[in-house]
Amino acid sequence: MAENESLDLGNNRHSSRWDEIYTGIRDGTAWEKIARKVSKKLHDALRKFFKQLAKKGVLFEQLLAARESPGAINELVKKSCNQPFAVLFRDVCLSESTKDTEGVLKAFVWAAWETISDRIEHRLASPSAGHSLLDLHIAFNEVNHLIESDVNRLCQKLAKDPTQVPARIGKKGSKVDPTTEMMNMSLLGTNPQ
Repeated sequence: MAENESLDLGNNRHSSRWDEIYTGIRDGTAWEKIARKVSKKLHDALRKFFKQLAKKGVLFEQLLAARESPGAINELVKKSCNQPFAVLFRDVCLSESTKDTEGVLKAFVWAAWETISDRIEHRLASPSAGHSLLDLHIAFNEVNHLIESDVNRLCQKLAKDPTQVPARIGKKGSKVDPTTEMMNMSLLGTNPQ
């Protein structure tokens, strides 16, 4: 495991958490499998970030509480030695119009994943490999759709208890049978009463 959680995907030991995602996409792994791995790695990255903050004498709940005070949050980020996730959290807080805890947390988690996924997209984009940026962006939108409920749950739980990253639910997720899901639908598009 990397010693310092980073948003950098360069050729260093700090980016190894995301190499599995890069390799999976490059090798054509199913999007559902990629999404499960992304969800797990986001949780793991946040746990590592919380630990790194604590080593510097900063607790995540302090950052969260300081979200409405640019001076206070800047001081905490400096105290964290400008840890990349702390810098991103500060930037999200300063740019978000909402100061609602859950809203800020969602913006932060999505910003972290977007930063990482953009870097993966740019590493993978290659006409010779058959990956255009547009094709990759469309594919990553599918991954985003697949991880959305887990990100929402993560942020809801974290808003209630910002002292620790909540555990993930189910490694495989639940599959809903599309036929069962459509049973209550009318062919006319309205629900029968």
